[in-house]
Amino acid sequence: MHDTVKPLPPENVAHAVRILWLWLLFLAFSGVYEGWASAPPLAAQLAQVMPEFAVSERTLFYAITGGYIFVAATMIGVVIKTARGKNWGRITLALSFLLDLAISGVSSYDGIVDYIITAVDIALQAYALWLLFTGPGRAWFHQKG
Repeated sequence: MHDTVKPLPPENVAHAVRILWLWLLFLAFSGVYEGWASAPPLAAQLAQVMPEFAVSERTLFYAITGGYIFVAATMIGVVIKTARGKNWGRITLALSFLLDLAISGVSSYDGIVDYIITAVDIALQAYALWLLFTGPGRAWFHQKG
């Protein structure tokens, strides 16, 4: 049986993967910020609207932060597979980006920091995807091997 090995990725794919690692780190840290900023008002809202389901600020902080970190952690495997040339990883990243865009489009923002976080999140993903889906990146993912 003859196994072919995919050649090393072009520099723009390697650069895209570095950007994706930065994005995942940013996602985890922005989750900590979102938990810190969102938990107190959300806890107050829940206590007012549904007192029987009131949740502490600490619990909400852990839930919000944990959600962000869980998403970042699950995307680690996708980034690793993308770095190894798996086209499904690249497509998964694109679908994740589209979902992120849709969620960002319907979200409400409390201040400028939320807009900045969203802009950085979208920009990092868009640039990495552009590198993966154009030029040498595109060609590398379509090579056999």
